Amino acid sequence: MTGRCQFTSLDWEPAVHAHPVMTGPISLTPRPGRTVDSVRGKMGSLYQKAKSLFTTTSLDPAILECRQHGYILLGKSLGSGSYAKVILAEVTAGVLLNNKALESEVQQEGHNKVAVKIILKAKGNVKEEEYIRKFVPREITAMRKLSAHDNVIRLYDQFDSSARRYLVMQYASNGDMLGFINKWRAGSLVGLPEAVVRRFLRQILSGLNYCHEQRIVHRDLKCENILLDGHYIVKITDYYFDDSVEYQYLSTFCGSYAYAAPEIIRGQKYQGEPADIWSV
Repeated sequence: MTGRCQFTSLDWEPAVHAHPVMTGPISLTPRPGRTVDSVRGKMGSLYQKAKSLFTTTSLDPAILECRQHGYILLGKSLGSGSYAKVILAEVTAGVLLNNKALESEVQQEGHNKVAVKIILKAKGNVKEEEYIRKFVPREITAMRKLSAHDNVIRLYDQFDSSARRYLVMQYASNGDMLGFINKWRAGSLVGLPEAVVRRFLRQILSGLNYCHEQRIVHRDLKCENILLDGHYIVKITDYYFDDSVEYQYLSTFCGSYAYAAPEIIRGQKYQGEPADIWSV
């Protein structure tokens, strides 16, 4: 499927327009109950859709920049935050040929999809500039350190343009844990079976323990930041990516109130590792 995505600001929403598919001979003879003008109007609409496919697609900066690095944006939004959005993409054969680790991963998953995080390099906004300068490099460094574990989302690639930074990450095709729980509750009058809960909990703790061993704390662990791949394997994502020294006390509020430890809500100094465990 091909189409257009227009990325101009942090408020963009990608959209894909499919090729119009027409089979059989085209006739302007109206069906019973329809006028010739209505048929002509529909044909004109199809013409405009077809014409739109050849206008700005190749000029869209984000699409062009990703294609230059071997990734084809599909237009489906996987998530968004204050400073970035994540878009589903396909990996081209050229990338797989030169990246054996990624090739092995997509073979195991049974698809050639990745999640591309697009971060706009905003100018003139102090908070956004601080995020790009201070937190994004930490995020990249931490993801590289954590990619060795099966229960942490993997970083495959990164590249930059003058206006954007791109992080190519593992695609978790079964969405996040909150969506999984909601779907289960919609189709059942009971909660998740104990065996399923134990399985997920074991994987969450395994991934979190590995992060702490690498001296990294999450500080925003919640159902929305626990993803599930095509085999329903837990993948922890969206860290605050702070290096954590044992027994070091932190003071910055991070996370979500529903999952935050009591000392964080009270505005007290706290330790990162115990706060992560509380969130579980």
